[in-house]
Amino acid sequence: DDDRAAVGVPGQPPDSSGDSDDRRALLIGADEADLFAAGGRSLRSLARARAALEAAGADFRVEQTTGLDHARELAAEAAERGEAIVAVGGDGLVGALAGVLCDGPVPLAIVP
Repeated sequence: DDDRAAVGVPGQPPDSSGDSDDRRALLIGADEADLFAAGGRSLRSLARARAALEAAGADFRVEQTTGLDHARELAAEAAERGEAIVAVGGDGLVGALAGVLCDGPVPLAIVP
């Protein structure tokens, strides 16, 4: 039995049918300049996302990008491994990740 929490939809109970989507999540944070923009809002969002995943017992890792090309590379590699992607940043990061993931089954969560 794997005791990792499934990454699911907030506010919905985990699937108890035995077919749960038990996958590792990758939190992709914007580059350092963007994390501290707008008074550090993205940095605080990243901390809240980490805390929520830790509280749920989820298996996850965090990567900070060096730019949008790097974010795309991280997303493509994670998608190959079947990891769910969590974007923590602005519309540029979200758009870059969505472009990589739009044709596949890997979910993209957005933390503004």
